[in-house]
Amino acid sequence: MSTTKYSILYWDATGRAETSRLMFNLAGVAFEDVRIKFEEWPALKAKQPFLTMPVLTIDGTKKLCQSRAIEVYLAKEFGFYPTDRWEAAQVDQFIQALDDYLIQFKPIYYEQDPVAKGKLIQHFIDVPAPEMLTIFNRFLEQNGARHLVGDKLTLADLALFHCLDIFTNKLHVKYDNYPAIDKFYNAINALPKIRHYLDNRKVTEF
Repeated sequence: MSTTKYSILYWDATGRAETSRLMFNLAGVAFEDVRIKFEEWPALKAKQPFLTMPVLTIDGTKKLCQSRAIEVYLAKEFGFYPTDRWEAAQVDQFIQALDDYLIQFKPIYYEQDPVAKGKLIQHFIDVPAPEMLTIFNRFLEQNGARHLVGDKLTLADLALFHCLDIFTNKLHVKYDNYPAIDKFYNAINALPKIRHYLDNRKVTEF
């Protein structure tokens, strides 16, 4: 059993910390899930290396920032990152491709007007989401609809699952036209450790 002490500092939301949280839970590794409110951030911001979150703290002294850097580090620690260099490059490819779509989701987080937020959500559902789902559905079909890379669960799978979790539970997107996506999502969603975490996770807007 690892004696390393981990903590994740982030908003009281899923967002850019959730893939790391999924990895901790799937690996069965304890961590402190530090969730803060907007009004708490000014007092904490100056103490963070890049003035942003999420921040992974290891043993109370080492701090790592940037969500994808944190995820890659944890994936290597917990066995969710391939040792084969070609497969590792594919994992990097997929998580960076997801970022190209998720950046288009960012305005939704910050929009306060309900009508404007609704329009932004509908645009995302109508335009970026179908393109993303079509592309990732094709990659999954090419690999048997179980994993994006290789024959076991990787960071790429968990990053995609996190996106699909938002699409499913917050945006109510259906996967009728994306059978490989549907099979993939349901398989990971049914994993006992993932299911336990999701069933006990605090409900937030995003």
